[in-house]
Amino acid sequence: MAIFSAAFLKQYLKDFDAGKVVDFYGRKEALRRWIDSIESGRIDEEKEIAIKSSFVNDFFGKVLGYSYGNSNNWLLQQEQKSFTDGSRCDAAFGYFGMEAGKIGADVKMVAEFKGSTADLDAVQKERIVKISAVDQAFLYAAKTPGNCHWVVVCNVREIRFYHYSSQAVFQSYQLADLLSDDRLLEMIFLFQAESILTRDGSARTDKLYELSKKQETAVQINPTVHIVDELYTVMKKFDGLACVDPVYLANLYPFNVLGQRVWHYERGVLHTTNPAIFQLLSGLVVLEEQVVLSKALQQQLSDAQVIDPLRKVEFVFKRLNQAIIYYLTAVEDLDQVRKKMKGTIGFSLNHSTGYSKDYGIIRSINVSKEVTCDCVSCLYRELDFKAIISKLNHTPAEQKDLEYAFGKYLLGVSSNNEMYFELEALETKYKGLDAHIAQYLIVKMNLKNTAGKYFTDARQGPAIKSRLDNLDLDAVVAYEVDLFAGADLRRYLVQMKDGVLIERIRHEVTYSMERTKEIMEINLRGDVIHAFDQVKSLDTYRWMLYRFTQADYIMTEHLSIVRSIYSEIFQGYIYSFLTPGVGMESFDEHMLIDAVLHVPYTTLAKMLENIPELRVDVDTRKVMLGKVSKMLRSHVKKGFGKVWEDPDMKALMLDFTAAMAHYDVFAAAFLVVGKMGCSDADIRAITRDVLDFLIADPDYYDQHMEGLAALIEKHCNAFTAAGFLEILEEIIPKLSTHNHKYDTVYNGICISWCKHFPDEKISNEKLIRQAVVNHMGGSNPDYLRLANLWFITSPDLQGLIIAEFDRFLSVNFNGSLYERLLHDQLLRVDHKDFFADYVKNQVAHNTPGGNFHSDGKVLMNPSIYNLAIVVHRFDVPLDHPAFLALKGLSPFQKWMIDPLNFDYGNFDVAWLNQATSPVFLKRLKGKQEVISAVEKLLQKDYDPKLAERYFKYLV
Repeated sequence: MAIFSAAFLKQYLKDFDAGKVVDFYGRKEALRRWIDSIESGRIDEEKEIAIKSSFVNDFFGKVLGYSYGNSNNWLLQQEQKSFTDGSRCDAAFGYFGMEAGKIGADVKMVAEFKGSTADLDAVQKERIVKISAVDQAFLYAAKTPGNCHWVVVCNVREIRFYHYSSQAVFQSYQLADLLSDDRLLEMIFLFQAESILTRDGSARTDKLYELSKKQETAVQINPTVHIVDELYTVMKKFDGLACVDPVYLANLYPFNVLGQRVWHYERGVLHTTNPAIFQLLSGLVVLEEQVVLSKALQQQLSDAQVIDPLRKVEFVFKRLNQAIIYYLTAVEDLDQVRKKMKGTIGFSLNHSTGYSKDYGIIRSINVSKEVTCDCVSCLYRELDFKAIISKLNHTPAEQKDLEYAFGKYLLGVSSNNEMYFELEALETKYKGLDAHIAQYLIVKMNLKNTAGKYFTDARQGPAIKSRLDNLDLDAVVAYEVDLFAGADLRRYLVQMKDGVLIERIRHEVTYSMERTKEIMEINLRGDVIHAFDQVKSLDTYRWMLYRFTQADYIMTEHLSIVRSIYSEIFQGYIYSFLTPGVGMESFDEHMLIDAVLHVPYTTLAKMLENIPELRVDVDTRKVMLGKVSKMLRSHVKKGFGKVWEDPDMKALMLDFTAAMAHYDVFAAAFLVVGKMGCSDADIRAITRDVLDFLIADPDYYDQHMEGLAALIEKHCNAFTAAGFLEILEEIIPKLSTHNHKYDTVYNGICISWCKHFPDEKISNEKLIRQAVVNHMGGSNPDYLRLANLWFITSPDLQGLIIAEFDRFLSVNFNGSLYERLLHDQLLRVDHKDFFADYVKNQVAHNTPGGNFHSDGKVLMNPSIYNLAIVVHRFDVPLDHPAFLALKGLSPFQKWMIDPLNFDYGNFDVAWLNQATSPVFLKRLKGKQEVISAVEKLLQKDYDPKLAERYFKYLV
């Protein structure tokens, strides 16, 4: 079939005669010697390589006007090198010139030349990879620099011109027929340099191509093929991919019949321009995820002999749902739309808005129930790491596939370069298989994406690094993928390799996030503007990113661009949540779990720092706690009344990379749960899991337990003293000096127990003695743990702890520890002679003048200040013998120690900005010298903070 019909060209060729072509007959003469050679048979004796250059120069240079003689700028380049893999087409046509010593190229058309006896459609037997000359030419078109729209395939006898969008139709010219003026004029009119080349806008023949498509309803719709079969065929092309870019689908036939690039996808809706889709949608509805066909449509499908139409429609809709398309629109009559909208400013059929609802139909096509399966991606979102490990461990060797490798990737497995060898095995398994060409490219992409996760000092490390450094994905596409994938799939795989979808998602998410911030700021100022559309956009692109990466097992989770996209999405949600009146009212489980899994913990913590609560509904709270339960249970093995660490998870956590990944998820999960406004009753659902997790004692660092410890402190009524004792009986024997792994949880339990179960105490003498022994020889932080334990220890055993404090302070006195013991009332001021040691310690740590310098600032030394607080809180008499050691005090420090007998001739009212302790300020009540000084200052220069202290403590 010809690209341009004779009827279409007639109107343009009627005024195009030989007089309009420079040296028309000279061009015809250039063809004559080649035609003579064909007729005599001489051409068949010549080898392709011997005649190629001469024919290209004569036919394309002289006849079609592609100049090649200028050394600075030319239009024809033989043996043009591709920009991806170094392969060369026989000729390229466009704008060429010298740039910085190299040839710059903007290619508009490429040509593949074959010998005179070659069948252009036949598979080339001499090639290693069996493809036709046409296939070969189209491969070059996709790899040339510039904007290549036209492809030429010729063998001297026949010259074919193809539009790059299809190998099915072409404009064909037999060389002998070009002696006819009409045929030669047609070819020159369509394919001369003036018609194909332009630096700006569309070239003449490109415009003719667009016009021909519009006048012929854009794409030649085969009336014998029903739209159901056409839709089924196009979606079947992408078997092997769980998710396809909806913007890419929007530009494929039969969704797009304009023959031009369109922007027909927005937030789950795909707008189509095919009237046949209108007819289909008019005859069906989707009710409760089920497709229902009308009787009229059923009859039409039967008449058209469509086999199993309901299954095909459901397949198409399901695949579209996987591409985040839940609604289809279609117009009934394109010509009617053009007429009605003619002259409307800004209207274009290429864009999605402005006409579909008025001139067509919109239908929900959502046939996908929201269910959780047992694929590794779903299990990961459930935080069910144990289930992932079990699934991987029970996968037979012959069934190991991309999902298996992706499961290991999600778990963070990196020891001994294990991930590389899993991918290498899949590379071998999928290589050369048409049905797995998409998976093959994904394996290659995963190898490249994970190159930084392999260790040179592990198994085959140097060889792996060298191989991956030299892995060229462009070459993979050029020499392997191109050969097995159809045109639509091939173009999509190239986009996938180039990260086109991820980059577009990044751009759209950044815009929506910044827009939600603007809307928040506007509403906080008192104006009203809604943000719902932006939240919907963030939802759409979050799901799209998830589907594109996790559903197709593309290993991008660790890449900074992906993590930054998820971070911006969640930041956008927060902005909307903080928008008064019109913002997002609550978070759902999907928003929260994506934040837990994909936003770096430090980033997430900073986002939530000043947000007291993330509002969620009851179901979301229940679901999130269920996920946390699975995460905790992943670390636990139980049996015969015993609890121990799950051996599979323990082995996994020995892998440093895996452990670090799990630490982040663990910390983020409890950070989010702690912000969900849970009640004690809610937390009781995971109480046993928390206890079992802590008893199993997986190897987590203390800083990652802060969220869990905070949850225990906040919701201690969800626990029992008996449950806390179970944990302490497991932790205390493992406590040791200078090891603070358990500090956060241990201290949290002690504080919570003391606060909520004050009448219940630990009476296990062995446990208390164990705690004391484990702290001997420790430092100040170690002994602070003992101080917390003292509060929940039975009175008859508290003496064991006090005795150890006595021993420690006698041997290695520590002022900070002593202060803490005094303030917590474990010790009294008159206990032994430690107060005298304390005074000496504070004086020894005092700096001249009571100040020290840091980063150019003068800071108050707190040693004497802290002593003064102890003195005033516990009413230590100022004639205590220990005070004989007080020497070298500044006036401020003397005032702090004894404000009642201080010489106020040296008083500076600014001292009140440093002496802020209520314990001390209460001593100043009624002190007239201080009151007068403050009143005088306030009258001169009002200070609200000083005024507050004045009224609260002084008068």
